[in-house]
Amino acid sequence: MIGATLLVTPLLIRLNIAQWLAIPGRQTLTLYVAHILIGMGLLEAMGKLDGSLSSPMIFTIAILFATLTSLYAQLWSRINPRGPLEALMRLITEGKNK
Repeated sequence: MIGATLLVTPLLIRLNIAQWLAIPGRQTLTLYVAHILIGMGLLEAMGKLDGSLSSPMIFTIAILFATLTSLYAQLWSRINPRGPLEALMRLITEGKNK
């Protein structure tokens, strides 16, 4: 997968997609926590973590969640280049270094 990504990177850069993909990468902590609390939390609240979902349904949910969180990251990046949790972590760690 890494090799395939490296092969298509020049194309992604030419098509100006690489920057669009980099923005969620700067918010990985926020998006990971959202995945656990929101994504998995909703599935648990709906009683769907019991193995009853089919593989195509799981794939659809995953793509939908990734799309929504990527859109969120794009919008948030207009306010702050770091995600909310990344900004909080930076504030906490910089405060201890001073």
